[in-house]
Amino acid sequence: MLLAVLTLSVLFSCKEDAKPMEEMKVYQGPMMETDSLQTLFSDSAILRVKFNAGKELEYQNGDKEFLKGVRVEFFNEHGKQEAVLTSQKGYQEKSTSIYRVEGDVVVQNFAEKKELHTEKLFWDSNKKKIYTPDKQFVMIKTPTEHITGEGLQATQDFSRYSLKKPIGTKYFTE
Repeated sequence: MLLAVLTLSVLFSCKEDAKPMEEMKVYQGPMMETDSLQTLFSDSAILRVKFNAGKELEYQNGDKEFLKGVRVEFFNEHGKQEAVLTSQKGYQEKSTSIYRVEGDVVVQNFAEKKELHTEKLFWDSNKKKIYTPDKQFVMIKTPTEHITGEGLQATQDFSRYSLKKPIGTKYFTE
């Protein structure tokens, strides 16, 4: 009987040593996941921006990733919609409040009937500006012209813009 107890205690006491803390991997994935997100930004009780995303992943540092499309609607001081930005996906860096959107990016200004088309765009929500990297190709469509170039800077409602390197303009007559 004593031999059986000693044998069982030896069997159950044998186990692999736990890994040292240095060898354990820190989890780098999202801390929170949200489907169908809508965030409203207001100023003096007037809606200024409506941000929609199909799926949001939030990481430990507060950065966010938007995997199923982004739609940002911009409103003027009277609450009227001025412009819309859409893309296939996006990211937000919490420390700077700068959003990066990618994949079939379109910005439409309704009053001036202008459209911007590109593949990557940044939105600085604090400065109320949108911009592309310097060598990023952009196309701007209006009822009378199509403008191509590289490196755009604009107001977030796309009412004013400048191109770092204009490439060409094609004019249309109505």
